[in-house]
Amino acid sequence: MAAFNFLVFSDAHLHEHPFQAKDDGTVYGMQGLNSRLVDCAKQFSHMVSYALDNDIRHILFGGDMLHSKKHVTKDVYNVLHACFAECQDLGIQFILIPGN
Repeated sequence: MAAFNFLVFSDAHLHEHPFQAKDDGTVYGMQGLNSRLVDCAKQFSHMVSYALDNDIRHILFGGDMLHSKKHVTKDVYNVLHACFAECQDLGIQFILIPGN
């Protein structure tokens, strides 16, 4: 039986958290973003790099991608879209489970 490698993570809670944040971050070519949102995106990119370095082609997300489903800002949406696009461009299948 062939091995099936995948990376699992959860509880990203993407949001423009205001505590100790600055609006000067840059990620995926977007500038002036909330620095805490940028930190989350950079961690996602680091995880994708880890997957590539270790020949992992599937990432499973176990829930709580967004901090609030009632209020998703344009910047949060754009960063999330860029994260998914990065996976697609690199040939990584991203499997998303909604909620918890």
